[in-house]
Formats: sequence, C-alpha cells, structure tokens
Amino acid sequence: KLFTHQHLAEIKQNLTRVREQAVASIGPLPLCEWAPPPTRGWENANSDNQSTRTDQMKRLDRFIIKSFVGPFIAILFVVVFILVMQFLWLYIDELVGKGLSMRVILEFLAWGSATMLPLSLPLATLLASMMTLGQLGENNELLAIKAAGISLQRVLVPLGIICLGISIGTLFVCDSLIPIAYNNIYQLREDIGKTKDEIKIPTGTFYNGIEGYIL
Repeated sequence: KLFTHQHLAEIKQNLTRVREQAVASIGPLPLCEWAPPPTRGWENANSDNQSTRTDQMKRLDRFIIKSFVGPFIAILFVVVFILVMQFLWLYIDELVGKGLSMRVILEFLAWGSATMLPLSLPLATLLASMMTLGQLGENNELLAIKAAGISLQRVLVPLGIICLGISIGTLFVCDSLIPIAYNNIYQLREDIGKTKDEIKIPTGTFYNGIEGYIL
C-alpha cells in the first residue's frame, strides 16, 4: 500500500514534534564543523617513529658488535699462542744454549707472531661469529629480534661489515707486515747463529767442551 501525501505530512509533523521535545529536554546540540586532518602532526609522528626505529637499529648493531669483539680477541690470542708455540718448537735448537737476552727472545717471538696473523685472523673470525650467533640463540635474544620484525639478514649486517674490515686488514698485513717480519726473523737467526754457545763448566768433573782444553 502506497503512502499518500497526507500520510507523509503526518509523519513529518511527528518527527518535528519529537525533535522539538528532544531539544527542549537536553538543549540544542552544538553544530560540528568539518576541519581538515592535521597533516603536520602526522608528518611529525612519522618522522619521530622513523628516528626511533633508526636509534633502535643502531643500538642493536652496537650490541652485536660488542658481543663479537670480546670472543674475537680472546680466540685470536689463543690461536696465535698455539701457532707461536709451534713456531718456537721449530727454532728451539737455534735459541737454546746461546745465552740470549730476554729482549732478543721476545723480539724473535713477536716477529714470529706477526707471521701467524694470516692464519689466525680467519679462524678467529669464524669462531667468534659462531659464538656470537650461538649466544644470541641460546639466550632467546635472536628470537626476540625476529619477533620485533627484524630479519636474520639484517642481524648479519654488522657482522658482515666487521668481517669485511678484518679481511681488508689481513690484506694489508700480508702485503706490508709479513715481508718485514720474515726479514727481521732471518736477520735475527743470522745474528743468533754467529753467537757462540754459552760455556757452562760443571763442578766436580772434567770438562772438554772447549777445543784443545780439558778443564
């Protein structure tokens, strides 16, 4: 059944009456004016979020680098010590019985340690990287980092930069330091070879260590 004009007029009058009663009971409603959205505030919020995100990533990079440096230095010293002991075992016969001073022995070992850096730096880098990532995984820190939306590739970025720097340093060591170290080692060996054996005469027995003499 269609509404007639009379029915529509009655409905309109009823709605007007209801609105007047509502206004009389609660008062007139304030008019709302449309305002454009605060674009400057959104831009400031986005810039603040971006700066906060950048600061968090820098803090994460510093944390990973600190976790890497400690094991790297410790492993480097251990590996260099082991290789130097092998180096010393090769030349122990040339050093014993010469009456050499501690300064000469330490200088010989220092140049020998320099020759071991190309072998010890890659090994220390590998073991320190494994220990760093293993420690992060064991303490559930790696899980927390991934839960924060940071990928594993992003976590490996500071380690990759450090390894690249170590590789460049190893290149300069092999190119500049190693030739100088071997030159000084050969010179020290030649000087030690010209040094006469130290004479130690035992007590209470005959000694024929000096050619042409029996003491």
